[in-house]
Amino acid sequence: MKTFSIVSTLVLSAALATSPVQAASETKQAAKGAATFYSAAIIGGMAAGPVGFFLGAIGGAHLAEKDKEFIANQEQLAENEKAIANLESSLSNKQERIEKLEKSAANKLEFAVMFATGKDELNEIDQQRIKTLATYLKDNPQLSIRLDGHTDPRGTEEYNNLLSQERAKSVIRAFEDQGVNSQRIVWFAHGANLSTAYKGDLEAYALERKVDIEVYVDETNDLAALSQ
Repeated sequence: MKTFSIVSTLVLSAALATSPVQAASETKQAAKGAATFYSAAIIGGMAAGPVGFFLGAIGGAHLAEKDKEFIANQEQLAENEKAIANLESSLSNKQERIEKLEKSAANKLEFAVMFATGKDELNEIDQQRIKTLATYLKDNPQLSIRLDGHTDPRGTEEYNNLLSQERAKSVIRAFEDQGVNSQRIVWFAHGANLSTAYKGDLEAYALERKVDIEVYVDETNDLAALSQ
């Protein structure tokens, strides 16, 4: 009993030596530590008298430290898991941005096939370009094609509208011949409505006798491909 009194006196003396707020906090901590110390001491005392009291107190203090260490490790583990989750989320976001950039790059894949005056037949060079693009399209079912047929401003509006249609249809047939489904192709005929050439500028006219080909990502086809 004397030993209990000495310990209690030391705890209370330390609490009184501090500021009121700090004392309250430290007194609570001391009380918790003392409770652990006393419990271990009582069990040790019951087991082996004074020696058991001392060893039990040491063991109780050791267990209390182990509890603190375990809690600290658990908190660190939780922080590490949170950091990993944040990294995974960041990587996922970056992957999504990369995929969007890839789709954007595909969206900007475009070129034109050119035609002679009053003609709607493709030359050999453009047929080869369409063949190469068709192979790429067959490997990427999420992609579709937009065609825009044009003429230079010479001739009547009716004639130019019909000619731009026939030029677009020539390109469609070329893709179909290479195995591209026509349902993946949308097309428009503009005649000479979008001409910007000055009257009599033959070089500018030559650049307007064309069909623009644009490859873009069709979201419908993209979802269908992902579901397969």
